[in-house]
Amino acid sequence: MLITNLPPERHFDAVAARLRSSRRADLMVSYIQRSGVRALRDDIARLCESGGVRLICTFDMGITDPEAVRELKEAGADIRIFENRDAARRGTFHPKVWLFESPKARWSCLIGSANFTAGALFDNVEAGVLLENGEVARRAREFFEETW
Repeated sequence: MLITNLPPERHFDAVAARLRSSRRADLMVSYIQRSGVRALRDDIARLCESGGVRLICTFDMGITDPEAVRELKEAGADIRIFENRDAARRGTFHPKVWLFESPKARWSCLIGSANFTAGALFDNVEAGVLLENGEVARRAREFFEETW
């Protein structure tokens, strides 16, 4: 399914619905703003209580708001900050991979352009592909674990 912030489904709808129906979530999202955290805080907090949320982000380029990270930590999310320590690797940490595990241990992933901001969740022109299980979801989980 293609998610674009145009009808029939916004990124917010896709993420919130999966947070509500999952037993845990692993999020690898470059940049986080308080506006995005406010939009999903209740769903994140509920999932942190029942299963857990792990999140990887970065402070590269000064876009991630430290207060947003603090709010997610207070909600119970386990957070790691990506820092490039490999001198041979150039560039910034820039993935947007939202992984959700259902109660039946089936994985779905939303991979696209949306960061963890209200603009990306509601208004920006964004594109993401929602995949259920399959090879891409498996590889996305491996990518998360390797990065974690």
